[in-house]
Amino acid sequence: MWQDPDLVPRLADAPDRLFLLQVSDWRTPRSRMDRRTVGTGDIPVGHLLHAAHNAGYRGPCVLEIFSDDVPDSLYETDLDDLLRVNRTALESSWRTG
Repeated sequence: MWQDPDLVPRLADAPDRLFLLQVSDWRTPRSRMDRRTVGTGDIPVGHLLHAAHNAGYRGPCVLEIFSDDVPDSLYETDLDDLLRVNRTALESSWRTG
């Protein structure tokens, strides 16, 4: 959805339809099963987090990582490190978004 140029105004117009944020990043070109660590791809995560917050969203934020069939799969990394890195990147995205 992040590529929809009308996403931010639509969030503002329909806050009652926003019930979960799935956060990730992706590189271009992308594969179907390739979500990346926040801040390492093309998604303007901070901007979209602020848009959801401005629309009144205060619910859960879920890290979405799909990383299959790519040479540098996140599935091959340490899960604790992956979570720490993404938590830090998410906080940074919020501050700079």
